[in-house]
Amino acid sequence: SFEGYKETFANFYTRNQELSSTATNSTRETKKKSSATVEQLTGFLGGGVTPKGVQIDQKGRCHCGAVEFRALGVLVWSGFCHCRNCSRNIGMSPVHLVGVGNEEQDPVTFTKGADMLLTHTTVGGTFDASISRQHCKQCGTILTQGPPEASNFRNVHPANFWIEDGKCCMLPPEYQPMIHHQYENRTFDWHDDLVKYAGFPKFSPKVDNKGNPIEE
Repeated sequence: SFEGYKETFANFYTRNQELSSTATNSTRETKKKSSATVEQLTGFLGGGVTPKGVQIDQKGRCHCGAVEFRALGVLVWSGFCHCRNCSRNIGMSPVHLVGVGNEEQDPVTFTKGADMLLTHTTVGGTFDASISRQHCKQCGTILTQGPPEASNFRNVHPANFWIEDGKCCMLPPEYQPMIHHQYENRTFDWHDDLVKYAGFPKFSPKVDNKGNPIEE
């Protein structure tokens, strides 16, 4: 049921620890913690298509270069999100996100320009869930996003990775999208072979390219 779906989602982001008034973007101990482990998040977001044990150690930066970061951990998921929260913040739909999980340290650390970060939190959507995004103050690039209470998980935009060779920006296979989330919010049909979920995996039905439920 929808209520059970909503409750399950909320349980993944239950607050275990209050945010300190002196919290910073780089201090893990002062962040809110998610009740979900990286393994649970992979099962929740990956939809059974995320390969296990894929390590991520990738550098990236904003458009103007004022902020640089390092994403370090394991792949939680890589796919397209069609939700209105993501789409309206980026100005396009869907949004390609790569989820990075790390139980030992922040999945994303800022190696340059931490003082240039602006954090903005939006509330709303199907679950009234909070999503915090970190932008470069100078050029506006969104660098990370995720629930503010999840210190072990962050989504990053792979277009900000330093992968291009001056011309080609092709992502390696492990960073390429494997799934569609929130397909019911799509702005048009997608005709690819990726698995699609009306909402979140596990708690909503798989659908075809036209959005029709697939019976399994």
